[in-house]
Amino acid sequence: MQFISRMLQKTSSGYTITQGMAETIYSINYVLGLKEENVSRILVAGIPMMTAVAADDPQIAERLFSESKKKDRSKTKKLQYAVKDYFTLFGDRGLPLTKTVAAQTGDQVGDVNNVMGLFLPIFVDAIEEEHPRDEEELAQLFREDMEEVKSDSPVFADTVMKIRYLVT
Repeated sequence: MQFISRMLQKTSSGYTITQGMAETIYSINYVLGLKEENVSRILVAGIPMMTAVAADDPQIAERLFSESKKKDRSKTKKLQYAVKDYFTLFGDRGLPLTKTVAAQTGDQVGDVNNVMGLFLPIFVDAIEEEHPRDEEELAQLFREDMEEVKSDSPVFADTVMKIRYLVT
């Protein structure tokens, strides 16, 4: 779990946010007015789902790779633009991904959209830190992480299989 381990750590009962993500949780919480537990819960479900969707869709991996290489990439955006970027990068898989995370966590779809949009620059930064040579290497990194997560969690594996076939 090379990529995901930058953001999540494995525990005996699943996954949790790493200590390094505490500031991100606080920042998102501050902007949205959500409880930290809600933001954490959304990200624990959302990060592997974002990775799984990108591993499965070469166009998403390509867009994420291109975004990670931009030199003038803004790390802070107004909420509406952050959410728009999330849907631009995840395309027709964005809404099914959001709905799946909302169903898993019990959170509102709008809250999940907002958290995922504000988290996206951190996700892209983690991609940049991996230094993939191209989008195929990035997709392979995502696939390797997904195999490990799936082996740890059969429920997650089932959820990934469902989202593969959902489009808006």
